[in-house]
Amino acid sequence: MAKKTGGKADIILQAAKEVFAEVGYHGASVSRIAKSAGIGDGTVYLYFKNKEDILTTLFHEKFSSSIGK
Repeated sequence: MAKKTGGKADIILQAAKEVFAEVGYHGASVSRIAKSAGIGDGTVYLYFKNKEDILTTLFHEKFSSSIGK
């Protein structure tokens, strides 16, 4: 199971937010997210299954923080 919190996972998620904001979900790629995060493509797959998994995690975090308030 991929780790989705802390350290590099957080760096990947932040990079993904920036890439998604810049080029949209369909214009983004795992490779572009990895480059933005300053890591290799393979490292992303240690934490997330694919681009959809990254987006789902971002939505889950945002939704969870909204409910927690």
